[in-house]
Amino acid sequence: MALKKLSQYLYKHYGKKAILLIDEYDTPIQQSYLKGYYKKFIIFIGNILGGLTSKN
Repeated sequence: MALKKLSQYLYKHYGKKAILLIDEYDTPIQQSYLKGYYKKFIIFIGNILGGLTSKN
C-alpha cells in the first residue's frame, strides 16, 4: 500500500501519473530460489508490485 499511496500523492502534487522504477529486485528473487522459498517470494513480490496499479 505504501507504493500505491506514494504514486497517488505524486499524482495529486504534480497532476500527472507517476512512474515508479523498482530496481534491484532480481537479487532477492535469486536468493529465494537458492534458499528454497521461491514460490512464496514470488507471491509476496507479486502482491507488492500488483498493488501499484492505480486509476487516477
